[in-house]
Amino acid sequence: MKTLPLLLALALPLSAQNLLPENPHQFGRSHAEIKNGELQINLTPGKWSAVSKRLPLKKGYYQLSFEHNAPAGARMAFSLTPQNRKEYGRQFRDPFPDGSPRRMNGFLYQPEDGPVQINIFAEGKSPVTIPVRNVRLTAFHPDSTFKLEPDPRSTPFWGPQWTFRNTDYKFEYTDAEDHIDGGKALRFHPEDGKKATIQTSAFPVLPGKEYQISLWLKASAEIPANFLIDGWVSGGKKHWDLMKKIRLGTGWQEYSMRFTAPEEAVYRGMMTLKVELNAPVQWLDIKTAELKELK
Repeated sequence: MKTLPLLLALALPLSAQNLLPENPHQFGRSHAEIKNGELQINLTPGKWSAVSKRLPLKKGYYQLSFEHNAPAGARMAFSLTPQNRKEYGRQFRDPFPDGSPRRMNGFLYQPEDGPVQINIFAEGKSPVTIPVRNVRLTAFHPDSTFKLEPDPRSTPFWGPQWTFRNTDYKFEYTDAEDHIDGGKALRFHPEDGKKATIQTSAFPVLPGKEYQISLWLKASAEIPANFLIDGWVSGGKKHWDLMKKIRLGTGWQEYSMRFTAPEEAVYRGMMTLKVELNAPVQWLDIKTAELKELK
């Protein structure tokens, strides 16, 4: 049984080959430019403001990462889309940029050899310039398991499931001195205390493997909730999930569940972890999530 902190897992590919060009002039640009040798998105409201690249990739898992300092009010995102199997495409967003340097990471499962379209883009109501630095695409081998640790230097790996139902949600980092490991926790405030569902970005698992996933949570009040591992089968046409009913408390509690990832032939290669809040709550604190492959 192996475990690997997510931050370390995300750093490991820095020593691997970057599959993207080092020359920024080889990226497509729409309302973007190259300044001082770096890519820069000039966010223009109502216009596609992006840098992009299409390149051939072999079947397998990949990780994209880059750094940005988008201000509050801007929405920073990227998408990874296999052109021959677009149902395997993924999109990742920064839920609350604040102008500080932030690292974004995300994963792709490429189901067959072919071209992949990469778009890094910004949206917002006000024009702003956003440097995009250290863009890297590397092969990722999910043969070890990892931890999700809240880190203010990185884009949170969590977000609301339905932004259009919970438009005034808020995330912030808070001290977790009362947790056994200390450090920081990610605090989620639902809109006006409404019921809500939060979920991780998609992360890779190996089809057919058995896993145990665990998560530390605490809330502003004792409420019922659901703990889910969630994915899609049949090439993304059918929903697949496994749920466990839990009860959140005002102190830290660890919740865990076992699951077997669906087989590759009918699976999009990724999963998400979800927490459904079944009653209004002022806030929910999220600490360590750990994925272990059971040998």
